[in-house]
Amino acid sequence: MPATLPEDVLDTIFRYIEEDPYQTGPSGEKLGAARQCFYRLCLVSRAFCHLSRRFLYRRPLSDGRFVPQALIQLAETLRGNQRYLGKLVVDLSGAHIAYENLCLTEKPLGPISFQFRGFSKAFSWQLCIVSSCPNCREISAGYITETELKKLVRVISTSLLDLAANVQIFKQVVSVGIFGIGRAGPLTKQNPQSALNLQKLSIAETWLPLSSFFLFFPVDPSRLTDVDLCFSTASESDLLRLPTLARQLVKLHLQSASLDITNYAIWDYAVDVEGLRVPTAFFALLPNIVHLELGGLVALSVQRLRVLAQHSPSLKHLSACHSLDTLLKPIENAFEQMRAKLVFEFAEDVCRARKESQRVLRRGWAPLIVEVDPLVLLPLDHEPLAPSRLFWLCSLVLLLLIAGTRLEMAATLPQDVLDIIFGFLEEEADTRAIPQHLDVWLDIGTERTDARRHWLRLCLVCRSFLHAARRFLYKKPFAAANGRPARLLHLAETLRANHRYIGKLVVDLSGAAECYELLEEKEESLGPVSFQFRGFTKAFSWVVTLLSTCTNCRFASAAFSSQVELKKVLKTMAASLPDLQGLELRGFGFVADNNLLSPSSLTTLTVFKDLAELHLVGIPHGQYSTSHTVPQLPLQPRKLVMCERSLILECSLQYFPVDGSALREVDLSFGGEYDSASLIKIVRHTPLLVKLRLRGPDLPPRPVSAQFSERSKVPLEVFGALPHLVHLELRSFAAFSTDRLRLLAATSPKLKNLSGVTSLWITDYGFTGTFDGNKVAEVFKQFKQLESAHIGYLPRTSADVVEPIQRVFDELGAQLVYDRAPSYFLLV
Repeated sequence: MPATLPEDVLDTIFRYIEEDPYQTGPSGEKLGAARQCFYRLCLVSRAFCHLSRRFLYRRPLSDGRFVPQALIQLAETLRGNQRYLGKLVVDLSGAHIAYENLCLTEKPLGPISFQFRGFSKAFSWQLCIVSSCPNCREISAGYITETELKKLVRVISTSLLDLAANVQIFKQVVSVGIFGIGRAGPLTKQNPQSALNLQKLSIAETWLPLSSFFLFFPVDPSRLTDVDLCFSTASESDLLRLPTLARQLVKLHLQSASLDITNYAIWDYAVDVEGLRVPTAFFALLPNIVHLELGGLVALSVQRLRVLAQHSPSLKHLSACHSLDTLLKPIENAFEQMRAKLVFEFAEDVCRARKESQRVLRRGWAPLIVEVDPLVLLPLDHEPLAPSRLFWLCSLVLLLLIAGTRLEMAATLPQDVLDIIFGFLEEEADTRAIPQHLDVWLDIGTERTDARRHWLRLCLVCRSFLHAARRFLYKKPFAAANGRPARLLHLAETLRANHRYIGKLVVDLSGAAECYELLEEKEESLGPVSFQFRGFTKAFSWVVTLLSTCTNCRFASAAFSSQVELKKVLKTMAASLPDLQGLELRGFGFVADNNLLSPSSLTTLTVFKDLAELHLVGIPHGQYSTSHTVPQLPLQPRKLVMCERSLILECSLQYFPVDGSALREVDLSFGGEYDSASLIKIVRHTPLLVKLRLRGPDLPPRPVSAQFSERSKVPLEVFGALPHLVHLELRSFAAFSTDRLRLLAATSPKLKNLSGVTSLWITDYGFTGTFDGNKVAEVFKQFKQLESAHIGYLPRTSADVVEPIQRVFDELGAQLVYDRAPSYFLLV
């Protein structure tokens, strides 16, 4: 038996990790944590040394850490061990950035052993790196003078006279990127002169027009399928000539740097766009295009899109700068029918007509991005590495380190070590999606599915991984699912066919009710299924199948649309889920029926001795009756959630347990008029609450005192009835005053989080008052354990009332959040 993991298993693990550390984080920083793990991994065992070293040297400049001393040390190491380490390098992308950094620190650099006579230390470093890596497949390099350019090309091959001729020597080059041609004016020659048989050409020079780039196009464009150009302006004739120089284009990216987005005339009247307008005939010259990206150009119109659709049947990705009007709903509906994604932005900063729009995804002028199923939208920029994926990769490597002493005794990782790895993922990764053993399950292109895809492949590496990985995949099948009907039906078929094994792996069915709604909408288009129950729809049969096959489920989500379906759901759960601890019941499409979801109808749930969490969503309107204002629920959950904006507060009391002493968390959303005395009944009936969330009816946009009666205010008694409270949220109430907060501080000393989003301040007594920031600050000093508070809308005052309050929060080390309502005075 081998002393470590088999070579093929190690190769697979390293291939997974190899793709990730080179991406950038949200702020542009390089993510090198996985590389650090590999540094340590080299020290664990000699068996890891070769593989991990091959990974580390494959792309030595990809982590973006261009510290001068580290760069000098890298060159010394590669030069000293060129026959082994130098041959491991296959990608020197980023060398031009390192060269620029070294140019800035030229004088502080000490003597180096590899300096070339007549050249700077920075450029000598670049020559040394290039000459030490004979197996390199991709190189980026920088230069300042023509002499440096000639020397650079000579080191790679032989010396030539100018750039256009120099690149002719690389007969095997398939991709060339030119950034900075070095000319202040347009090039006189505009005919293709490159003899390279290229597949991809990238040129970026924001000072030159498009016509200056034609010189670098290949004479034989038969293989050129990918072109990426960044220029200043482009005449219509040049744009029409471009497709003729690359007739086989599959991917085209054009970016103009001359669009002045602060010019209001562009957005209001579509003028002042000379040199930026794409002619309609251009869109008829791209028969093979799949990915088209037009940035900084006036590109789209209805006629242009019609021409593009007619002449480019293979188009799957379109991105273009475009000013959209407000009639977006028909466009969104069309994209839903195409099963395509639509992303847009309004030019909020420059387009005055869009200033009030709430549909801005990011600030600034925007692209229109189109993705047509089934392929994935290629991002305009590099997507940041998902933290969950990085966590998985690092966790796996670190745990290999932890298990290093045991690897000598086992052919694979021990089962307990695998359990630890998957346990970390289970708690931290939060990348759950519908599980799959077929590619049809994969929701390609989402961050949440990427980690799942890695684990799916890991199941296929070694049989030892199969059980642990499959258990993780099926544990929460709907936590991040963009479920499609075919996938949902296939899941039910899989669980039904293998419920003794796979069905027992499922422990959380959160989200099943939402999936039921999706299936209910597609009921007529669904094909025949093997699990349909007589007398019930396919959507409801799907829910019952899940509940009956996942016998180890701890949290279930069930949906129904009639009293008969409710009884069937409750009967199935009582027979199949002995260990149920949490339940969500969601009603859909019901008619008025006073007995549809009465507290007495939930008596069946008393068989679940461990039921600690109950969610009631979509409580039917027919149940509303002012006579039902007494707690009647025959259960004792620790958490109760009721979400229904049309629910009357007085009627919600009947769904509270008869004995409220077990309740620790209440989350209640209601609407319409309500009696504030009902709030007092709730807090008195649940004296041991730790978390309380109350969301009332929406407040008017410009609140005035005349619109608020005594019913709209939270009574003072509510703030003095909860001694164990840790989290309090009061949304859309007239809730805050100095006396109320003072009483809350005295009664609830453990309070850590206070939230009053869209709530208002009122006076404690029925006369006109002023909002005194100093008095409010003194009250907040009494909250000794407060960590964060949202104090709602602050009243309109002439003085700065926030400063003393903020000072107190700084002393407490707590976070303060508030909103301002300009037209709202302190309510009486």
